[in-house]
Amino acid sequence: MAAGTRNATIKELQQKLDAAIYELSEANRLNSKLLEERDDSDIEIKEINIRLAKLKNELIELHLKNVDLTAERDRLLEQSQILCSCMESHENNLSIIYQLKQELNEAYLNISSLQATIESRKSNSTIQICNSVLRDVNSIHLQSKTKSKKNIRLTKLIKKKQKMIKKCKAYIESRKYRKQNIKLQSELSIRDREISDLFLLHSDLYINFERENKNYRPF
Repeated sequence: MAAGTRNATIKELQQKLDAAIYELSEANRLNSKLLEERDDSDIEIKEINIRLAKLKNELIELHLKNVDLTAERDRLLEQSQILCSCMESHENNLSIIYQLKQELNEAYLNISSLQATIESRKSNSTIQICNSVLRDVNSIHLQSKTKSKKNIRLTKLIKKKQKMIKKCKAYIESRKYRKQNIKLQSELSIRDREISDLFLLHSDLYINFERENKNYRPF
């Protein structure tokens, strides 16, 4: 009896020991698995941190690019406003040049009319002087040849002086129109230079604008 009870107790203890060993083995296996999972989690956390750092750097770069693009946009807007202002000034100058050309044409017409009037007056005056001289010459020729020669020389001298007086009068009358014409031509030349400068500025702005648009790369 005592031996049977003892064997039963030993057997029971052996079973408990085997169960404890099995549980310990399972616990070790589970612990190893948990350690492996922890290591994997650490690796994943490191990879996530690396990705976060990379994304942070990319975000900083994008922010800097956005700042540069904003500054470039503001600069292009300013150039566009300057270009619009130049175009408006160009239109105004074209209108002024058109008015100056009209005034210049009117001045040319006035000068041409004045010159025609002067020529007509010169012709009429010359004819009158010639007729007067002929009458004087014929009258003096009847008196004596010596007196006739003297009077002819005197008449030629008078005629020459009269022509000089006529030319002086014509010059005085046309001087006013010549001054006006010179002034208009000077203003027209100034406007032409301004237009040339505006065209050059317009071309430079347009070329820069097109070049910057080609270099622009949206994200």
